[in-house]
Amino acid sequence: MAATRNPRARLEHVLFHIRGVEDTIAGISYETFRSVYYMERTVERAVAIVSEAVKALPVELLDKYPNEEWQKIISIGNFIRHEYERIDPEVMWEIATVHLPAEADHQENVGRFELTEKRWPIIKAADIKGG
Repeated sequence: MAATRNPRARLEHVLFHIRGVEDTIAGISYETFRSVYYMERTVERAVAIVSEAVKALPVELLDKYPNEEWQKIISIGNFIRHEYERIDPEVMWEIATVHLPAEADHQENVGRFELTEKRWPIIKAADIKGG
């Protein structure tokens, strides 16, 4: 089955996977995150899905929100897919505990506006140091 290009569905995917990460790591420490294989992989996979969902949003929608760092969201997914051996767990933990919750708040606002009528972090490939 082909992935949907429907913007509403894509925004819902973003929120679903961010909330999934929040549920997965709720109440755990960084040390637990690092020691439980599936927790790290869950965060990585969810971030990659969020990235892919954003990448499929129409340019017209993205252009309505020029302060959102869309390209950085897309880029982190590309990094995870192609440079997986260089992913730093500390950076993924920060994304999961700081940046994804802020992005969820922002996406809920975008969704309210788009479906009815803080920001993504500055992350460069150089910031995702090998661990």
